[in-house]
Amino acid sequence: MKDPSQQITKGYFDLLNAIIPVFDGEALDSTPKPYAILTVPEYVAGSTKDTVRFEDFKVMIDIVTEYKGQKQCNDLAQLVIDAICPNYPSTVLILPDYHIEYTRLSFFIPQRLSTQTGKISRKILSFYHDLSQKP
Repeated sequence: MKDPSQQITKGYFDLLNAIIPVFDGEALDSTPKPYAILTVPEYVAGSTKDTVRFEDFKVMIDIVTEYKGQKQCNDLAQLVIDAICPNYPSTVLILPDYHIEYTRLSFFIPQRLSTQTGKISRKILSFYHDLSQKP
């Protein structure tokens, strides 16, 4: 079995860096806004004799902007969604060792936060991919 997390992370970085700067897991407080933080939380693989599957393989994208209302966050989130899933629920993400069979999306808007560098707005997108290992 190959771990798909590195392939997924690279695929997301390749798709999103043209839209918004992307960081893996964390960004410094001094990082200019807007930016996105990509996180691949824990996941569980299921396997059979013939195939290896990952159901609901979760990828979180936290979009962070300076506080000027929620519009910039929402606009960037829509660009991210369009880049990953222009024909939802299909994705344009291509992985060397896995087929992406299906993608689901959810999102939420956390409360605005005050940081050392000012207030920020956020929108967190969660993509869930069903993966199967290529033969």
